Amino acid sequence: MKPFEVRRRNGRFDGVAMPVPTSTPGKVGWLGIYRCELNHRWPDGKVERLPSAVGLLNGFNINPPEGCDVLWRARLFEVDASYDESHWLSEDDLTNKRDHFAFSEEEMESLLLSQGLDPSKLRDMGELPYPI
Repeated sequence: MKPFEVRRRNGRFDGVAMPVPTSTPGKVGWLGIYRCELNHRWPDGKVERLPSAVGLLNGFNINPPEGCDVLWRARLFEVDASYDESHWLSEDDLTNKRDHFAFSEEEMESLLLSQGLDPSKLRDMGELPYPI
């Protein structure tokens, strides 16, 4: 079974996460993976890039391959170990931020393995104290 397969609800991917090691004292490391739909396919066959996707692609200067409908985003970051789960954190609270992108589940799995991360440890974000 693929690491992302069990993370779908009603045909939708809600995001997965896992704690990751950090070398910074007083910090907790996290990995969050998000599935970003890039296009809307109309019944007449027309394909239109979603506005939310345009912002993401332009912001990170990403050019997806022709025919690609999905972008996988892995966010690695650290937060203070003392963060309180009852409060939302903002981008300013995240440190040592790194983003990685893939155009398929298999590519994302390979990327994680190349970083020494075990995709089988991914869990639904709602099952963890994922801070964002």
